[in-house]
Amino acid sequence: MMNLVVSGISSRNALRIRASVLVSTAEVESSRIRILGCFSRARAMQSRCFCPPETLEPPCSI
Repeated sequence: MMNLVVSGISSRNALRIRASVLVSTAEVESSRIRILGCFSRARAMQSRCFCPPETLEPPCSI
């Protein structure tokens, strides 16, 4: 949980800012979960990396 310190603004504006920060943080966490899920699935399939890759298809569709 992130604490937000705001001084000199109305409580309504402070609530709007806090809501914006919470939504932004939730979007980042959602992306992180998807990325980690993709990596863990790729690891479970024991896929090997080649340079250049044999296919252009990404290992995980988001």
